[in-house]
Amino acid sequence: FPVTIFEDRRIIGLHRPQELYLDAPFRVLYKENASKAGYNKHIYFSIENDTHFRLKENRDLLIQEQLFPFGTQFVTDSIKFTVYRSESFDPEKHTDRSFSFLIHDRAVLAREYAARLTVAPHNRDAWILDVFFEATHLQRAKDFVNTLTTYFVADGLREKNMAALHSIRFIDEQIMVATDSLFQAETSLEQFRQERQLTDVGMLAIQLMEELQVLDQQKAVEMVIVTGN
Repeated sequence: FPVTIFEDRRIIGLHRPQELYLDAPFRVLYKENASKAGYNKHIYFSIENDTHFRLKENRDLLIQEQLFPFGTQFVTDSIKFTVYRSESFDPEKHTDRSFSFLIHDRAVLAREYAARLTVAPHNRDAWILDVFFEATHLQRAKDFVNTLTTYFVADGLREKNMAALHSIRFIDEQIMVATDSLFQAETSLEQFRQERQLTDVGMLAIQLMEELQVLDQQKAVEMVIVTGN
């Protein structure tokens, strides 16, 4: 499930959460709960050392402040999750730093992304689309748009391939129909010849040509005899 990670940073004396993405020092694996009680609620904690983090109290999720090891599933009646260190984790850099994460409802998040997305033709005559997406993190927005574009390109290719496949199948079916029709016509013609004791037209023409040649030869002989040569 989608998880947004934040780091609590002090800016001009104020605590402001800064969204992290690929550079986050940890990853959160969330197990779906039928009650969905854990959605859209910040879970706060601080990193104690390279093996443990300290969960902050959250009464809505029945979480009491406690020290918890990385890689172990945390379970209550309302939420289940596991926090793993990522490749970006640095004990010297991240120890004693405060973080939080937010678990989103996938359906709600999809609607939010759709509302932030705008697609329009580049101009009236171009086969180019302009894609606009509003986001709170630049790299996350780039990855989303690139993934979306790749999906639509692949989906378009699938549709073209399916159309080509349907065309090939239609042509094959027509060839089979034409072949069957020709076979049936040939069979019917053969039966017609046999019923009326007709010979093959081609063979008959050859026989006639041979008989004509014989007659021509006989005529030539008779002419020689008449002229006395």
